[in-house]
Amino acid sequence: MAYRELAHRKKAEQAARIPKSWTVDTSYLFKSGEKNISIVGQLTPEDGPSFWSKVLGEREIEITTGNDAIDIVDGIRERRWSAEEVTTAFCKRAALAHQVTNCLTEIFFEEAIQRARTLDQARNAHPEEPLGPLHGLPISLKDTYHVPGVDATIGLGCFAFQPSTSYSPLAEILVSLGAVLYCKTNIPQTLMTADSENNLFGRTINPHNRYLTAGGSTGGEGPLIALGGSVLGFGTDIAGSLRIPALCNGIYGFKPSSGMMPFSGQRLPFAPGWEGIGIVASAGPMASSVRACSFALETILKAGASDVDPMCLRIPWYESAELERLRNPRSLRIGVVGDDGLFTTTPPVRRAMKEAEEKLKLGGVTTVPIKLPLMLESLGVIGEMLAVNGTEYLMDLINSTGEPLIPSVEKLGLLAGSPKTMGEYFELNRKRQEIALVYSKFWVENNLDALIMPPAPHTAVPENTWASPSYTAIWNLLDYPSIVLPTGAVNERDIVDGSENFYSENDKEIYKLYDDGPSAYANAPIAIQLVANAAVYMFFVSVFRYALVLLVPLSLILSSYLYLYPVFHLCAFPAPEQDASTAYTNTLRQHLPFLAHDATKVAPFRLLALGDPQLEGESPLADPEAATFPNLAKFWKDALLLDGTNHNPLQRLRHSLHDLVEFYLDDIPNFLEVYRKRLDHIGNDYYLGHIYRTMHWWTDPSHVTVLGDLVGSQWIENDEFERRGWRFWNRVFKGGERIFDEVASTPSEDFQDTRILGEYPAAWKQIILNVPGNHDIGYAGDISPERIKRFDRVFGKPNYELRFHLPVNGTSAEGNSTGNGEDGTGPEEEKPVPELRIIIFNDMNLDTPASSTEMQDQSYAFLNDVITSSHDVDRPALFTIVLTHIPMHKQAGICVDGPFFDFYDGYFDNGIKEQNHLSQSASSGFLEGVFGMSGNPKAPGSGFGRNGVILTGHDHEGCDTYHYINQSDPPEREWRAMKWKDAVDLGVEEQPGVPGLREITVRSMMGDFTGNAGLMSLWFDEEEWDWKFKFVNCQMGTQHIWWIVHIVDLITLGVGLVYGILLAVEKLTPREVSKKHTSNGKATTSNGAPKVANGKLDSYFPEYSQMRSGKLDVPGAGKKSLRKKKSKRNL
Repeated sequence: MAYRELAHRKKAEQAARIPKSWTVDTSYLFKSGEKNISIVGQLTPEDGPSFWSKVLGEREIEITTGNDAIDIVDGIRERRWSAEEVTTAFCKRAALAHQVTNCLTEIFFEEAIQRARTLDQARNAHPEEPLGPLHGLPISLKDTYHVPGVDATIGLGCFAFQPSTSYSPLAEILVSLGAVLYCKTNIPQTLMTADSENNLFGRTINPHNRYLTAGGSTGGEGPLIALGGSVLGFGTDIAGSLRIPALCNGIYGFKPSSGMMPFSGQRLPFAPGWEGIGIVASAGPMASSVRACSFALETILKAGASDVDPMCLRIPWYESAELERLRNPRSLRIGVVGDDGLFTTTPPVRRAMKEAEEKLKLGGVTTVPIKLPLMLESLGVIGEMLAVNGTEYLMDLINSTGEPLIPSVEKLGLLAGSPKTMGEYFELNRKRQEIALVYSKFWVENNLDALIMPPAPHTAVPENTWASPSYTAIWNLLDYPSIVLPTGAVNERDIVDGSENFYSENDKEIYKLYDDGPSAYANAPIAIQLVANAAVYMFFVSVFRYALVLLVPLSLILSSYLYLYPVFHLCAFPAPEQDASTAYTNTLRQHLPFLAHDATKVAPFRLLALGDPQLEGESPLADPEAATFPNLAKFWKDALLLDGTNHNPLQRLRHSLHDLVEFYLDDIPNFLEVYRKRLDHIGNDYYLGHIYRTMHWWTDPSHVTVLGDLVGSQWIENDEFERRGWRFWNRVFKGGERIFDEVASTPSEDFQDTRILGEYPAAWKQIILNVPGNHDIGYAGDISPERIKRFDRVFGKPNYELRFHLPVNGTSAEGNSTGNGEDGTGPEEEKPVPELRIIIFNDMNLDTPASSTEMQDQSYAFLNDVITSSHDVDRPALFTIVLTHIPMHKQAGICVDGPFFDFYDGYFDNGIKEQNHLSQSASSGFLEGVFGMSGNPKAPGSGFGRNGVILTGHDHEGCDTYHYINQSDPPEREWRAMKWKDAVDLGVEEQPGVPGLREITVRSMMGDFTGNAGLMSLWFDEEEWDWKFKFVNCQMGTQHIWWIVHIVDLITLGVGLVYGILLAVEKLTPREVSKKHTSNGKATTSNGAPKVANGKLDSYFPEYSQMRSGKLDVPGAGKKSLRKKKSKRNL
């Protein structure tokens, strides 16, 4: 099919993919006249808003104006915008940009909006799932990249209407990271010129000056980003294809070194297998900000580019100590290249360089004027390498549909070359390596961190007149990273200076393009190019050199955080009637040597509540001898006939080989798994112990409790239970003590063991009030007397109570008034002493069926004793704390764990196998019996019962609940529950006629649940003559933090030890010092910077003594190798 028909169909397809409501009349932008030279100028500030608002709403204009890629990602992540909103906005703006500049090739807005909608739906359905780093970000692509269902024509008719079936590796990574691909952008025919024009889609127009080129070959990205139709796009660069459009359109274009970003898998106009031959092309970002370019590179490197493109280097994103140095401007040494020695820069380019150098100096940067070596020779090598594989394949593609060459391609003359022979290609490679050696020495001799230079000798030029890419292609030849940074635009000060000092006639002809002065180049962007040595990229050598400098501060910072995490998290026991800052400040004062804390601001009862440590045991391997290499032992028996059998030699060999295979496949993995598990257990023990010890030290609790599931399984044997108990007391809760049996009292009406709260504080803060959990003794279906006994023996009684009195002004321990009447002779009134009652209760077998009715009867007997020995419900100044494991009943959705029961089938008397909550009847009986609450307003105490709180474990996520019963609900009054926060917000806890009680399920202290610790303060309010309490959580973070900090500490210790040994060896090793003093032969400037020898090649590469026909000629080639002279620094 002829290319004209294909072009007509493609343009019709483009038009059909832009909704009619998104089209505008753009004819007025292209009227003749000097004032209409700039499309951008006409769209801002007066006409711009009205132009955009014809298609975009105010919110869409806000999204697409003034935000870069990072702003967009943050806005979506923070839910300021949805992915669909953002994608729709950029699709609309891209459609407008295309209508005025013809910047797009393939348009797939509808599919992009649907993908964004899917991303939003997935996020809403699973809000807990982490978002990809590019979640919802619209990204544009150069036409060379494959996207399924979309053409990749590269502007050639022969590839039209052949949709791709898979993603290019780069596009695949972007999509996997959450990006939304929505369009592809225009390129030049052959991808080899700076004019993005082809016979299929036409020419892309420069939005700043429509008479100048938009650049190429990633030319469509430039206008699209400049007009806000994209904030981040990706293209390729082999001689300036990213940086030239960036210059022409006033945006940022970054060319990394090759192998940093995925390049393979694109459609290119070269023979298959071309990648890696000659100059190696790079993929890179174009963006509206420099930080977006950095963000793009960082994100792709972190995603593992080498996993999808084997040509990518497996290099992580890393910021070394050397990079930290480079962030200090005064430590930087920047080379300034005025021109490349081949083409003279025009006045606006010279102004851009002068302004950039002045700003660097103002910032404290040391600048050094330098000249680039071997530019003429380099340009010759570049030209030959770009045509190393000939043009036959490309011309066949063009001719297959009868396409003519576009003017810029025809003028370039590259298509006339023939393929290089293998020998010619080797010679080109030799020359490139020699040039690279010169530049390596040039970089080191001048002690450069980077250099700045123009991206071209001119700004964007009239169409079809871009002559040479020497300013950009040199860095492709050397594979150095470089970025174009826009700095302004041509203005009336950039007058023609009439220079007559040109490097060549070709230079003079190119300079003449500026003869008409700034009026012809009005609004054309100006920019600088920043170049770094390829070795600067990740500074791997510096990582080793500065390892200790990095590790010591890092280790100190991480260790300080780990061992002082409650300090950094502002953790403290709540203070009576005080705000959190006062409580924290008072806690801090306790640990400062010269400051005294205020005892009146410290609650008398401070409970450190820890949930579900669940200590696991040995690796659950089927073979208990797995760690002893049983198959290796069997090998020796079979090989040496030690097992009493008489095998013949063949049988002996067969058995022995089988044993060795089993040793390799079974023994070694099992051995490693056993010790990995043991190491994991040790680390987990000390992680849990770190939480206990750190919180115990910082917060100074008066009492400590662990709310069940002390070990990981009720099914373990007694010896394993004992081992875990040893770990509990000697690793996790080292320094803690089991409560004495004499202290753990049984409830009775004539209770004689009441203690004074605050007496013996050192002893009480070491006692651990352990609550039995299902993993300790089992549920009602499998609980047994043996498990109860071993729990009692190792951790303490499963059921008991503690009572404390708190004598305050006006009371005595006996509860009598100590005050006097007005005449000083009699008591004013009787006030009962404030009393605290703590009940530790095993609620594992409150529900039925239970396998042991005898044990269930014992639990209910204890509960009845608690109820019958309780004070009257209307007694003031009484507070009850119940510490138990299984939470009270509550409806599904209030906590992570909803109501759930499972039962044994056919054994254990079909008893309860598992449960999340108590049953509703057991829960209501508990609340009504222990706390005396009732739905009957005529009950004692009006049914409001006793003041108190329930602390439970079991639900590892934790939950804070309010249980209440509405006395006015007819005909049956039922207990209900709601989240505590909701109860406070709705005022339910203060509502008349609604008795209620707070239940706090303490989040687990396990690493998967961020190492939580609960802090409960209880104090007595003498004005209201009642107890009050507050509860807060303090979380350390996952166990990985503990591991990372200690691994870093060990590495730091190891590096420090090796470093110390090396220093000692160096000090003790005698040296011979040469008495000969030599000079490095380098002249210096007044500020100590080395002078450059005016660009003379001999100062960098003495072997180049002759230049013939623009080619490198090395005397004695083939007889001696090229060597650098050793400088004083090298010696």
